Amino acid sequence: MSTPWNVLVSAFACNPEGTGEARAAWTQVNALARRHRVWVLTAENNRADVEAKMLSHPATHLHFAYSSLPLVDIPERGRGVPVLHSAWQWRAYVRARRLHREIGFDVAWHLNGAGDRMASFLWMLPVPLVWGPHVWTEFRDGDRPFGARLQRSVAALRMRHPLVRLTARNSALALGATPGVRAKLGELGARSTGGFLPAALPDDEIRDWAAIPPPPADPFRVLTFDSGGSGELAIRAFAMFRALHPRSEHVLVASANRRPGLRRAALEMGLPGAVQVEEPGARGLSRRVADCHVVLQPSIAGSAGPECLAAMAAGRPIAALERGAADGLLPPGAAIRAGAGEEAFRDLAMALHELARSGDVYRAASQASKEWVSSMHTAERLEIAMAQCCREAIGAGRKTARPPATRVLTGANR
Repeated sequence: MSTPWNVLVSAFACNPEGTGEARAAWTQVNALARRHRVWVLTAENNRADVEAKMLSHPATHLHFAYSSLPLVDIPERGRGVPVLHSAWQWRAYVRARRLHREIGFDVAWHLNGAGDRMASFLWMLPVPLVWGPHVWTEFRDGDRPFGARLQRSVAALRMRHPLVRLTARNSALALGATPGVRAKLGELGARSTGGFLPAALPDDEIRDWAAIPPPPADPFRVLTFDSGGSGELAIRAFAMFRALHPRSEHVLVASANRRPGLRRAALEMGLPGAVQVEEPGARGLSRRVADCHVVLQPSIAGSAGPECLAAMAAGRPIAALERGAADGLLPPGAAIRAGAGEEAFRDLAMALHELARSGDVYRAASQASKEWVSSMHTAERLEIAMAQCCREAIGAGRKTARPPATRVLTGANR
C-alpha cells in the first residue's frame, strides 16, 4: 500500500444529517479518510452535527476546521449569495494556507461551494488542486420553463468571471459529472478533465435500504426531488402519464422558495389534488421512499443524487433523461434518450407507463436498481475513485507538494 496522503478538502456543505450535496460530501470525505489523512474546511453551521457524529463514530484520519463570516449567515438563495460565498471561500483559503504551513498537504480538493459553487482560491496553494465534481444540468431551452432558462443564463455569466477561469486554468484536474460538463470545463481552460462517480452509500445503509419492502400496489406513486429546474419538467411528464393512470399520485420535494411555483405549475396542468409539494423535512426520506414506486427525476446530476441513490438501493427504479444523468449513477439503460420539448415529456411518461402496467418490467427494474447500488456505489469503490483523482492530480500538478511541516496536528475538530 502506498504512503497515505495529506488531503485538504474544501466543502462548504458537509453534514452527516444534511441532504443533497451536504450529505454527499460527508460520505465522500469519510470514504477518502479510510486510507488517507483528510482535513475538511467547512461552514461553522455544520459544527454541531459533525462533532456529534465524530463522538459516536470516531474517524482517526478525518479532521475538521470550521470557518464563518463575522456577523453574517449565508442564506441559501438571494442576490448577495455569490458575493458572500466568494468571501467565505477567501476566508477558507486563508485558513488553508495556515494549515498547509503546519501540516504540509499533498493535494487540495475543492469539493463543493453551495450556491455559487464554481470559484475557488485553493489554486493559490503550492499543491495540486482537484476542482469539482461539477454537476450543471444539461436541459435544452425547449425543455425548460422561463425561470429555469433565466437561471441558466445567470450561471453562464458567472462562468465568465475571471476567478472562475483562473480556477479552471490552475486546476490539476477538473471533474465533471457528464461529458457535456467536462467539455464546458475544457472551454474554461481546464488543462485536464475527468469523470467522477458522484455518490455512494455506506454498506450498512445499503443493507437498511434494501430491507424496505415493496410499496402497496395501488395507488401508483411517483416521487421527485426538485433539482436544477427538474420539478416543472417532472410535473409535465407526470400529467401525460396520469392520463393513462388516473389513480396515480405525485410527491414533489422542494425548498421553500420553489414550492409556490411548483404548486402553480401543478394547478395549471390540472393536477392540484394529484401532486403534493412537500418541504424536505416534512417526512423522513425512508418514509417517502417506502411509499413510492418510481422516482421521476429528469436531472439527477445535481443535489438530488444521494436521495436517488437511496431510492435505488430500496429497489425503486429511476426515470431520468440521459443528458441530465451523471456518469455511472444509473444502471445501463435506465436513463432515457429523449428529444427536446414535448418529446422529452412523452418519453418520460412512457417510461413510467411501462413500469406501472407490467409487474414483470417493474420487478426487473427494481432488482437491477438494487444490484447496481450494492455493486457500483459502495464506500470502497468511492474511495478508490477519489484516490485515483488525487493520484492523477498529484501526477499532473507542477507545484511542489508537502513542504516540511512545522508540526503535526492530531485534533479531529479545530
